[in-house]
Amino acid sequence: MLKIILCFLVIFSSIQANSEPLALKDWKQPHSEKAVYFTRYTSILNCEKKTPRYVYYNLLPEDFNGETDRKHWWSNKIPEKIKAVCGNNYAVDKDYRHSGYSRGHLNPSANYKASKDYMKETYSFANAAPQEQSFNGGLWKAIENTERKLAGKHSGITVITGVIHTGSTYKIKNDISVPVYFYKIVLWKDGQGNIHNLAWLVENDKPDKGIKPGAMLVDINTIENISGLDFID
Repeated sequence: MLKIILCFLVIFSSIQANSEPLALKDWKQPHSEKAVYFTRYTSILNCEKKTPRYVYYNLLPEDFNGETDRKHWWSNKIPEKIKAVCGNNYAVDKDYRHSGYSRGHLNPSANYKASKDYMKETYSFANAAPQEQSFNGGLWKAIENTERKLAGKHSGITVITGVIHTGSTYKIKNDISVPVYFYKIVLWKDGQGNIHNLAWLVENDKPDKGIKPGAMLVDINTIENISGLDFID
C-alpha cells in the first residue's frame, strides 16, 4: 500500500511540474477579426460598447516576480492600433473621470511587475472597462491574486478575461457601456496533455462583505452561455 501511495505522489507531482499554458490551437478565439495585439496579451474589441469583449494571455511566474511600481499611464489619445479596428470613436481617460467607475483592468498591471514596458502596455482602454470601485479593489483584486497563485502552481497558465454587456442600461461619458458581468477563465494543460480550467463570473456591483473568490466559481459553460462565446470544446 505504501508503494502505491508513493507511486501516486510521484506521478501527481510530475503532472504538476509539467503543467503548462495552452497553445492557441487548444482553444477557440471568437471574434478574432476585432483583435488588437500587444506584447504579452491580445484584446478582442467590442467597438459598439467601446470596451474589450475579452482579452487573453499566457501568464508565467517570472512575469510578476519583480518590483516595478504602477503609475497612471492612461491616455486621452486613441492609439492607432485601436483606430484601425474601431475607428476614431473609442474610450479615452477623460471619459472615466468622475464617472463613479474604475478603469477596470482585464489583464491586471500587477501581472507584470518584472517589466515596466509590459506593465505600461496594460494601461490601454483595449484592456479596461467601467468597473464598480469597491468590486475593483476588493473581490476582483482577490481573483487576480488567485490567478497569479495558479500561474505559480502550474508553471504558467492561459487566461481569458472578459465582460458581458447583455442587459446593460448604464453608460458613462462618450456612450461607453457599463458591463453587467466580469469573468475570468484560467486554463492549463497537465503533464499528460489534459486541459483543466477554473472560471469566475461576478456581477459588476458592490460585492457582499467578506465574499471570497471561491464563492464565485462557475462552470465554464455558464460563461459561454451568457456571453454567447465558445472558448473550448
